[in-house]
Amino acid sequence: MDNYRKLVGKHSLSFGGSYHYTQLQENLINIENGLFQFNTATETGKDIADFLLGAPSGYQQGQTPASNGRSKYMGLYGQDSWRATPNLTLNYGLRWEFATPWYEQHNELETIVPGLQSKVFPGSPVGWVFPGDPGIPRTLAPTRYNNFAPRLGFAYSPSGGDGWLGKLAGAGQTSIRAGYGLFYSSFEGATDFNEIGDAPYGDFFAPGNPTFANPFVNRPAGGAPATSPFPIVLPPPQSLNFLNAGFLQISSSPGFYYKNRLPYLEQYEFSIQRQLSSSTLFTVSYVGTQGHRLLSTQEANPGIPAICNYLNANGATPTCGPGGENSNLASGFSYVLPAGVALPPGSASIATTTPCAGGVGTCNAVNGTRTALGPNFTSDGYFIANGQSSYNSLQINLRRTAKSLTFLAGYTFSRSLDDSSGYGEQVNPFSPRFSRALSAFDQSHNFVVSYAYNLPFDKLGGPKRLTGGWQLSGITRFATGVPVTL
Repeated sequence: MDNYRKLVGKHSLSFGGSYHYTQLQENLINIENGLFQFNTATETGKDIADFLLGAPSGYQQGQTPASNGRSKYMGLYGQDSWRATPNLTLNYGLRWEFATPWYEQHNELETIVPGLQSKVFPGSPVGWVFPGDPGIPRTLAPTRYNNFAPRLGFAYSPSGGDGWLGKLAGAGQTSIRAGYGLFYSSFEGATDFNEIGDAPYGDFFAPGNPTFANPFVNRPAGGAPATSPFPIVLPPPQSLNFLNAGFLQISSSPGFYYKNRLPYLEQYEFSIQRQLSSSTLFTVSYVGTQGHRLLSTQEANPGIPAICNYLNANGATPTCGPGGENSNLASGFSYVLPAGVALPPGSASIATTTPCAGGVGTCNAVNGTRTALGPNFTSDGYFIANGQSSYNSLQINLRRTAKSLTFLAGYTFSRSLDDSSGYGEQVNPFSPRFSRALSAFDQSHNFVVSYAYNLPFDKLGGPKRLTGGWQLSGITRFATGVPVTL
């Protein structure tokens, strides 16, 4: 980083810049040895009994390559502090910067673009794409270089006067400040290592109700013993066919949204500060922040409950739900509608004729594939920069600095709203604004006072080493609680 400052008359100019190249490397294990679960009591109703019987509820095993994340950042700025008059100072400046989304050293990342067929892996399902595919850079989303962040502020001290306003302000005893700034952020490195290990660079297998002897066989259904897909050995990319490679439906594999832009926020403040005495200072401020394009998680392949509702309302068998719009419909589960009943509106289902119950008449067999990505996908997410936040506050501070007693008391009344309080928080896939609510960390009232009192033991006489320098200090806080999250 390089910073330079120069005084030119009433101006104080400063400018500088910074550049850094970041590496985030991890050797991930990802349950390579496998993990049995006993948490749904599928056989006996008691988890411990299922364990003794050897009836696990689930099994997980994965294979993940090393994570070799990379990111680059550069920023340049220029700023001027201009003392326009003896009691007015103006500050203004501009910053330009860019930060790349995280990419992987060997391009072993993937993302989701509905309708796009991969050229890197032609055997990939439509929508599952990789760096090097049409419009997909190494960073999955493009690096943008038009990030300009202005700053503007002033500090003003009224000169006083004979009127009541002048007496209230006091010459040289009051300052009025205001400021505005736009600030860009960067993407978390976690977006990188949460994407690695997915098809075709790795795999994660999680069958339900397996056996101890062979975790790749469904216990209730039985069937021939299955062969473990691990370790995964891939052929050259151009000859790889996902289905022949043993991959099942792609599930729980997040993608970095290919149109993401850097998150940014706007900060603003207006404050009035008054010196009440030589040792006491009072400040009241309005402080706010508006966050834009915050990183959240959005379902890339949402189930549509209206389709399930339609099937159930029209006598489809079996019943769709609960959760059928996510699991059954996404996996191409077949529902049978009575003869003469139309297909679900807007459905991509295929109708055939099959015998009704008892072999009398015909029914419509509906293949319930109703997802944006087709039957090769179930639930997958986007890391997408579509979150918003809003913070506004009234802040009051009183500071006293004296020989015997020093304290700083502050009270904040605030409200924070957002739809993305933390990394990975999910939003409504159809309308993210419906997820807007109190922030998980919102605290409406917050009062804090810190204090130090010099105890007058030295006035009692005696050796100064024993009676001098005693002090009572502490911090006291009263605050309302944070919201209850679901």
